[in-house]
Amino acid sequence: MHQHLKPIILSSLLLGFYIHSFAQSGFSNSPDSARFVTGDIDNFWKAFDHFKKDTSINTFGKEYIDIGSDGVKGFTPYRIRSADNLYKMVKKRQADYEKVRTSTLRIKEKEKQ
Repeated sequence: MHQHLKPIILSSLLLGFYIHSFAQSGFSNSPDSARFVTGDIDNFWKAFDHFKKDTSINTFGKEYIDIGSDGVKGFTPYRIRSADNLYKMVKKRQADYEKVRTSTLRIKEKEKQ
């Protein structure tokens, strides 16, 4: 993989998760009642793991986008575009996704702070 692609992929994933964290309905005006939601991270990697078992099957619609948070649903039309588009990108750049997996999973640690 080209070294310049890693930051692009990581940035895209982080942007999606960032947008997700602020795209919840009923925005809070108080930091004390704000939530940091990371469930979409787990959903993505579950879909990814199922995809790896059989790359001919697109798991990203049913296991990630369809059950995603408001953040994923808001992010999809503008960046992901569709389950088919995400499937094609992951299939094409599977190794790149593998390289950023650990970093995305570390985001969940922030939820506990």
